[in-house]
Amino acid sequence: MSYSKNFFIISFCLFVIIVLSYRSIIFADFVWDDKFLVFENPLLRAPLWSFEIFRQDIACSNFSNTIYYRPIQILSYALDYRLWAISPAGYHLTNILFHFINALLVYYFSLKISKNKIAAAIAGTIFVSHPLNSGVVSYISSRADILLFMFTLAACLSFVFYKEKKCAFWVPVLFIIFSIFSKEAGIVTPILIFFMDIVLYYREEKINWRFHSCGMGIMFLYFISHRYFFSSRYNTILNGQNYFVFFRDYIGILSEFFRSFVLNIHEKFLIRRVIEENTRVFMPAVFFAVCGLLFFYLKNNRRLIMFAFVFFLTALFPMAFVVKYFNVYGEHWMYLANYGVILIAALFLSRIYAVLNFNVIGKYAGIIIFSAGIIFYSFFTHWNTIYWRSEETLNKHVQSISPSDNVAMYYSAVGLAASGKNEDALALGEKYTNKNPNEARAWYIKARLELASGNVESAELDCEKAIELNPLYDDGYIGLAFCAFKKNDEKKAEEYFKKALTINSKNIEALLWLARIHAEKNDNETTIAILEKAKKISPYKYDVILNLGTAYSRASRNRDAAREYMSAIKYYPEKAMPYYNLGRIFYDSDYKKYAKEYLGKAVKKDPFFMPAVELYAELMKK
Repeated sequence: MSYSKNFFIISFCLFVIIVLSYRSIIFADFVWDDKFLVFENPLLRAPLWSFEIFRQDIACSNFSNTIYYRPIQILSYALDYRLWAISPAGYHLTNILFHFINALLVYYFSLKISKNKIAAAIAGTIFVSHPLNSGVVSYISSRADILLFMFTLAACLSFVFYKEKKCAFWVPVLFIIFSIFSKEAGIVTPILIFFMDIVLYYREEKINWRFHSCGMGIMFLYFISHRYFFSSRYNTILNGQNYFVFFRDYIGILSEFFRSFVLNIHEKFLIRRVIEENTRVFMPAVFFAVCGLLFFYLKNNRRLIMFAFVFFLTALFPMAFVVKYFNVYGEHWMYLANYGVILIAALFLSRIYAVLNFNVIGKYAGIIIFSAGIIFYSFFTHWNTIYWRSEETLNKHVQSISPSDNVAMYYSAVGLAASGKNEDALALGEKYTNKNPNEARAWYIKARLELASGNVESAELDCEKAIELNPLYDDGYIGLAFCAFKKNDEKKAEEYFKKALTINSKNIEALLWLARIHAEKNDNETTIAILEKAKKISPYKYDVILNLGTAYSRASRNRDAAREYMSAIKYYPEKAMPYYNLGRIFYDSDYKKYAKEYLGKAVKKDPFFMPAVELYAELMKK
């Protein structure tokens, strides 16, 4: 069978498996971080030529809320937005497509380094079908992990081509940069390539020190610059690191990985319950023992076993810092490390296939049975991804597995507060604070929940506790400002907002509220100055554009107001308010034709927006 035909058949099989596995995800909604990374993220709407994506963190907060600089991830969302607008189905479809591309990379890279078609096919099949990856594919915000895998494996593959003189020097270097700009864990990519060069090619060829110097240089340059910009955050993560605790956490991550890798089986299977009772302690030791046995048993594949083993351990290394910082374990962080274990499993299964020495009929029968088993396995395990359909089902599922999961507790509390269940939300907020008593953000979240329940005094104490834990926590002062609002002490609220801005001059929330205070005083000049400053910081944020337009309108600067409203319509065409405000300007300026046009669009966008409906009805009568 020709190579192209073989590749086509494998691709088709992987495509069928991925369609069966993730057929329900297309209809899932935005959940958890998807809301501020995609749904509310102004970076997606910014013109690509503005390079705003490359100047901001992932949440467009001017690095005040996050330390994550992932322009490739946000660029992929921006391209999605131009195709699908804010429909979650399109973003899920892109995740599935990228997962399919990664499966093809797994197959081709495994084939390239092993020269074993069966092992490569098995690796691709396990990768595309294993439910451990379902969280990554189902969660739009995990696009970073998918892109990290794609560019890391592309860098490794292109380095192999470079060694064979079939690829230019800059191609793997470019993929290294892309992997780092997809997710911070991409700094391990040069290390993985270095180990690959040593383990797989050292005896045949000399180590390419020129390339590795370049790769390591990129890694250290990124690390140093990132730490320089976010030294306070890195002090939390890196400084005072107890190496014994770090090693213990790393072993714990290994245990959790194997627990997830083995236990992602439908609950009806007895094997799940049997393994669950014996996984946490013994699985890392069992894995090391199995790798050792395979190293001696698979004599022709010793280098590959060693490379896969090192790949797995190295790819997991950054996670030890993340788990320590966030105090939570995320399966989607294991996406890259999966490949090492999958390659070892594929080599072992291909060896069994070879030992059985099937005849021609037996070989085809074996392939059919294996494929049918994979499809059956996918069908009865991936349907569990139905819990990704909504945030409510996701929160319930995660908390049923891990009741103390930080992320699930936070979003559950926020969801309960939004639905008016303030007492339940507050109870969950207290549980979250008890689990994270030294985290300023936890006390701030509890304060917001206390405010929603009307407990102003308790909210003040919680905000003060947050500031006590971290005097530079600007959100703590914003919380105190909200408490002052509840007490009708606008002057005190203004002082707190200004205090927050002395800590972080780019805090958009504080600027917007400060502008609102001055607007209520009819101080149009100061209001406009504050909002113009906010727009320089975040030029594509909806609230900034709309409020600036309103401030211009109040100051009778209708031309400037119309410009801002047109800008809001351009970047947020689904919103009704900019159409209404622009129509109102035309109405007041006696341009009835244009007023009717924009008011009609406002009513079409939101038929229940009564100011637009009433004014449009009045115009239609005339």
